[in-house]
Amino acid sequence: MPGCDVRPAPVNRVLRAAELTAIGAGRRLYRGEIIGPEATVNTILCHAHALEEGELQALQQIGERSFGICARAGVLYQQAADLLAELQ
Repeated sequence: MPGCDVRPAPVNRVLRAAELTAIGAGRRLYRGEIIGPEATVNTILCHAHALEEGELQALQQIGERSFGICARAGVLYQQAADLLAELQ
């Protein structure tokens, strides 16, 4: 079928405050060595006891899976920042 291999364009949107909080939580947990570089979404969610009040509110607002995905993105962001710092 013609056009079947056409992929939809990515959708860009502004991150919600709760998503930004989750990303920050991932970075904080990683920098605090609570989670390691291999942390998965489930690993992060297992450390909910280490979350701060605002992070717990974000978890409630966006749900566990979305929070874990955003926090995992924060871990990856921090790893990239650490690697860039080493290169400079």
